[in-house]
Amino acid sequence: MTIQELLILSPIIFVALGALVAILLEITTRNVSHVIYVSIVFLILSFLASINLWNEWTISPVGAPILGESFSVDHFAIFFYFLIISVGAATLLMMKTLLDKMDFDRGEMIILLLLSLTGMMALVSSRDLFAIYVSLELASLPLIALGAIRKNGYALEVGVKFLVQSSVSTATLLYGFIILYGLTGSTNLDQILYELKNMDSLSPALMFSIVAIIAGFGFKMSLVPWQSWVPDFYQGAPVIVVAFVSVASKAAAFAVVVRIFLLSMNYDGVTQYWIAIFAVISAVTMVVGNLIALRQTSFKRLLGYSSISQAGYMLIGIASISTGSLGLVGLLYYLAGYAFTNLTVFFTYGAILSKSDNDEIYLLKGLVQKSPLIAGSMVIAFLSLIGMPASVGFMGKLFVFSSAVDSGILWLAILGGISTVVGAFYYLRVIKTIMFDTPESDSEILINKVGISIQLIGAIGILFFGIFPSFLIHLSKRAIESLM
Repeated sequence: MTIQELLILSPIIFVALGALVAILLEITTRNVSHVIYVSIVFLILSFLASINLWNEWTISPVGAPILGESFSVDHFAIFFYFLIISVGAATLLMMKTLLDKMDFDRGEMIILLLLSLTGMMALVSSRDLFAIYVSLELASLPLIALGAIRKNGYALEVGVKFLVQSSVSTATLLYGFIILYGLTGSTNLDQILYELKNMDSLSPALMFSIVAIIAGFGFKMSLVPWQSWVPDFYQGAPVIVVAFVSVASKAAAFAVVVRIFLLSMNYDGVTQYWIAIFAVISAVTMVVGNLIALRQTSFKRLLGYSSISQAGYMLIGIASISTGSLGLVGLLYYLAGYAFTNLTVFFTYGAILSKSDNDEIYLLKGLVQKSPLIAGSMVIAFLSLIGMPASVGFMGKLFVFSSAVDSGILWLAILGGISTVVGAFYYLRVIKTIMFDTPESDSEILINKVGISIQLIGAIGILFFGIFPSFLIHLSKRAIESLM
C-alpha cells in the first residue's frame, strides 16, 4: 500500500485505530469515560481527514479506484463518511450523559460501535463484490452483539432473531453475487457493467440475481417484506444502540445499493427492471409501515414502524433514477435530514425514560409541563417526520416526490402523499400526548448540559436545513456527480 493510498483511506484507518485503542483502554484502565473521550478524538481525526479529502487539499483528484480497484474514496463515499462519523460521535456523547443509567458493559458497547462504524465506512467505499461482502459483515456482526448487550431474556431473544435473519439475508445476497459473478466472470462493478452490456438480453439468471441482491440489502434497509426484525430490535436493544442503527446502518445500506446499481446495472434493458422492483417495494413499505404504526402503544415499536415507512419514502429516490441525479440528490438530502430528526427523537426519549423498561406512549403525558425545552425538541422532530413545512423532513419528501413525478411514476408520489397523511395520525397522537395531556407524575427530568446541547443541535438542524436547504443540496449534488 502506497503513502497516497494510506492518505486516501485515512478516515477509515482513524476509526479502526480508535477501536483498537478503545480495546486497550478497556482492558487496562476499565474507565469508560476515558474510552469515550479517546474514541471521540479518533472520530474527530477521521472527520478532519474526510474534510481534507472532500476539499482535495492533499490529494487531487480523489475518487480513483485503489487497492486493486476494490475501493473508491470519492465524494459520494465521503458524504457518507460525514454522516456516519457524525452519528457515531453524537451516539458516544449521548452515551456519556447516560452512563449512570446503563446496567450493562459500556466498554464493550463502545468497541462494538467503533468496529461497526469501520465496516460501514468501508462499505460505502467498496466497488468490488468481495469488498462489499467483507465490509458488510464487519458492519453487521457488531450490531448483533449490540442488540443483545443487555443480556436479559428479551434482549437475548432479539439478538438471536437478528442473527438468524441477518444470516439468511446475507446468504441471499451471496447467492445474488455468485450468480452475477457467474454471468460476468468478474467481481469488479465497472467490469460487471461492461460484461452485462455485451449480453443480448435480460436473462432469467440476471433477473434472479437482481432480486436476490435487493432482498439481501432489503433486510439492512428495513424494507417490507424483510422488516420483521425492526420492531423487536427497537424494543429490546438499548435506546442508544437503536438510535445508531436507525440512522448509520440504514445510510450505509442505501449508499452501497446506489453504488451497486448505478455502477454495474445502469443501462438500457436492465435499469427499468430494477427500477420497477424498487418502486413496488417502496409503495408496499410506506403503506405497511404506516398502517401497522397506527395500532402501536409502545413508543419504541411505533418508532420502529415509523423507520420502516421512512425507508419507503427514501426508496422513491432510487426508483426515480430515470430523472438523472434529482432522485438520488433527494435521497442523500433525506438521509442527512433523517439523521437530525431520528437522533433528536431517540436521544430525547433515552434521556427521559432510560431508567424504565416501560416504553408506553402514555409516559410522555404532559412532558411540556415538566420540561418545555425537551418537549419542544421532540415535537420539532415529530413534525419533521410528518413532513411539515419549514422542517428538513418536508424538504426531503418534496425532493423525492418531485423526482417521482418527473420520472413518470406519478402513482408512487400520490401514494407517498397518502401515506404521509396516514403517518400524521400517529405522529400527532404523540405530539398531543406531550403537549396537552396531564402528566401522571411531577418527577423532575434531569439532563446534563451535554445532553441538552445535543438535543438542541438536532432541533436547530431540523429547522435550519429545512428553511435553508442549499448547503445540504450542494453536498448531495457533488456526491452524486462523482458517481454519474
